[in-house]
Amino acid sequence: MAKQHGRNCCYIFQEEEYQNFLRIREITNELHSAVNHDFRGFSIIFQPVMDIRQDKLTGAEVLIRFASKKFGPISPAEFIPLLETSGLIIPTGRWFMREAITACRKIRMQIPDFKVNINVSQVQITKSDIITDLISEMDASGLPPAAIAIELTESILLEKNEKAQNFLKELKQAGLLSGILLGTVVSL
Repeated sequence: MAKQHGRNCCYIFQEEEYQNFLRIREITNELHSAVNHDFRGFSIIFQPVMDIRQDKLTGAEVLIRFASKKFGPISPAEFIPLLETSGLIIPTGRWFMREAITACRKIRMQIPDFKVNINVSQVQITKSDIITDLISEMDASGLPPAAIAIELTESILLEKNEKAQNFLKELKQAGLLSGILLGTVVSL
């Protein structure tokens, strides 16, 4: 912090800032450990999507959760930005996608038209080959493109960078463009 304000100055941390710094560091360390140990501590949950006209379950938004050994359940609003800044969002996103698609395949045995909505972050789009990962998982599962909807934040679509624009083009080429949902999404 002192470096940001120039040379020859000091910055005194408040106890609350220091405790927050320690918490972030500990959670980030636990996230690294979880990724390195088969994503232990991560789980997925399903938020049902209903067709209220037919009173029918049509799918689910798949959400990621993380439970810390020290702090217990951590809000996605807290741990997802840590995944993004640490680069762990890339392997975690792959795991999440695989788990969501595997679950969808199993559920479709009982509900043939079931669809999962998968959140994708800006970091995944700009720093990984998410389209290849998505197509690979879809091919391995045997699911049709209609079984998956990619959920994006509006900021991704408004992004003027080439990688975000290529992502949309590649989704279209893969037959997945019709599955884009817009919303205010925390991430992943």
